[in-house]
Amino acid sequence: MINRMIVRALFLLIALSFFSLLQVSNAYFVDPQGEQYKLDGNFIFSSYGAGNYFSIGNSKILYVTSNNVDDNRIMKLDPTGKISLTWTSPNWLAFGDITVSPNGYIYALLTNKFIKFNEVTGPQNGGTQYKNDQSLYYHHIAANKLGYFFCDKNISVAKYNGSTGVRLVTSYGGGNSYGGGDFKDVSDIAIDSHDNIYVADHQGHCVYKYTYIEFVYNKPGQIIIHGPTSQIKDPYGIEIDANNNIYVLDADGSSMAIRKFDYQGNWKAAIRQLDGVDQMKVAPNGEIYIGNRNTGRIEKFSVISYKQQIPPQRLLQKKIFSK
Repeated sequence: MINRMIVRALFLLIALSFFSLLQVSNAYFVDPQGEQYKLDGNFIFSSYGAGNYFSIGNSKILYVTSNNVDDNRIMKLDPTGKISLTWTSPNWLAFGDITVSPNGYIYALLTNKFIKFNEVTGPQNGGTQYKNDQSLYYHHIAANKLGYFFCDKNISVAKYNGSTGVRLVTSYGGGNSYGGGDFKDVSDIAIDSHDNIYVADHQGHCVYKYTYIEFVYNKPGQIIIHGPTSQIKDPYGIEIDANNNIYVLDADGSSMAIRKFDYQGNWKAAIRQLDGVDQMKVAPNGEIYIGNRNTGRIEKFSVISYKQQIPPQRLLQKKIFSK
């Protein structure tokens, strides 16, 4: 009888453990190394329109573009997701990406032009507008503290003067590490605090890093993160935090993952099983924002730091991570 009770107790314990595993397997799983993350409850923002891009400015202020048939706008959100200001202009048509430079200037892509305005004063008279001199629509934009902005388009990255809108340099890639060649399919760009330029290459399964001088003189960069491996497969987005850690939005089978690397390209952590995610932005303090352009939904992860590694079973039992 005692043996039978022990067997039943063990069976019940195994069943409960398996059920807990199933519960968390559908949540956002975090590798038990480096920093740990959790999803902050519900989403912080959901727009009434689709086609949204967003960026994070000073004091974790969010700037979100919205594309509707007769209403293209930029919304300013406080850190909780509440809209504090909305800007519109009859000259704005079909927004693309938006970014905030370290010195407080906002740059946004439109169908055939760029706009620039100060984060404090806003886009007076529609902001400063520069004509796009390229025949194809740029995909992403990033800006540095020196007053220049960078745009990617298919297999190239261009540098522009932020004061005049004049294109200065166009790079088609190339790396001096792992036998890197030309860009195959640029999926995003980012800039760190030292003005190094990072280029995510989707079809090349890698991330390039250029010093500012290398890019200005069209010199080969370095492939700092190389795939396809278990650490990176098909990068779609890239961000850099204040400590120059690298975050890559990466295709992970049928879903997406966010993979974190240090400034030298060494793997640190990953958030997996992210469904319906096509955008990622990182605040200076390492908080991660994810978005979906089709639904206008934005969610946020906060950082949880542990001094010691915690085995996955312990994470599951504590149920730290949940939807």
